[in-house]
Amino acid sequence: MKPELSIIIPVYNGEKYVSECLNSILNQNRIEDFEIIIINDGSTDNSVKKISEFSRKHYNIFLHSQNNKGVSRARNMGIKVSNGKYLTFIDIDDKVGVSYESIANIFKSDFAISKETNGLKISKRSFDERNEINYSFDKDYFIKMLNITKNEAPDVAFAGKFTINHDEQYTKQHVYKEDAFFGNSAKEKEILLGHADLRENANFALYKRNFLEKNNLLFQEGMNLDEDMLFCMLAVLFSDKSATISGATYLYNRHSNTLSNFSKERERNYKYTIANIQRYSAFLNLISESERYDNLFNTWIKEFAISGIRATEPQYFPNMCFMCSSQTCNDCYKKEVVVRKIKNNIKKFLPNYLFKGIKTK
Repeated sequence: MKPELSIIIPVYNGEKYVSECLNSILNQNRIEDFEIIIINDGSTDNSVKKISEFSRKHYNIFLHSQNNKGVSRARNMGIKVSNGKYLTFIDIDDKVGVSYESIANIFKSDFAISKETNGLKISKRSFDERNEINYSFDKDYFIKMLNITKNEAPDVAFAGKFTINHDEQYTKQHVYKEDAFFGNSAKEKEILLGHADLRENANFALYKRNFLEKNNLLFQEGMNLDEDMLFCMLAVLFSDKSATISGATYLYNRHSNTLSNFSKERERNYKYTIANIQRYSAFLNLISESERYDNLFNTWIKEFAISGIRATEPQYFPNMCFMCSSQTCNDCYKKEVVVRKIKNNIKKFLPNYLFKGIKTK
């Protein structure tokens, strides 16, 4: 019998995190009904040895290896070899099942800054690495996500996350105030696309397998950053029904040795410039194909233009005058001119572009 859930974990040189990550997963209720798919992306440390020790003790842990091809290729392999009706993704330096109630207490402090946007609550506060952050774990992380799929059967369901940034020494939460369902209207997608951009991650979510297969939704290879944000935004765009889940929380550890952190500022800025070009170009190219998404296109083209203000390669971004309201503006205001630039970006920066079109209903 096929498992209800496949838990996909890409690993590259994560030996010091393996035990804590896998133990947090194995401590979850009903874990024996799920499969844990680990993709070793050419690790050169003792990651494989440690994972193998776990797989010998647990029949539902499966280890696959590939040459070092990057996290997108690793996750795509995980999708391919997995069997679950639903899929979720976890990074090896993270944990699952942080208690929603325990992290809520952390942000009750006067030192916390909070805001809410369409049901997504974001709070941030600093901490001293020398002092312990008090939180506990909930064993129903996966169960809470699966329960919301039982009756309504959304294509994708988004849970919350609790971030610990060890370099900048702050904690942050992105959590939903209540369980909610969203349909296929452009307005509902606009709300969830805003959430997807703020979430910054394709983890802490549940995806229906046949939804991914129907839309050929994979992680875009050739992206070293923001590939999971693009995946998450496309999941919203392609879905007929989506859900948000309160109470299920993922612990995201942000470390200095992860790909999204760079010691050299110039290199860091360049890599984020390329990531912005790739992500916005891919997403905007898709929504430019349907008139029902004209408002979304205008919103996100402005975000793309803003991201290019300090970019190291500004010639690949829309001109800022696209943001003005004048209809007498020159050609850079015209949608077809901007789309042409976006398509050229895809040819240059995403030669193996996966996504060919969207539903127009």
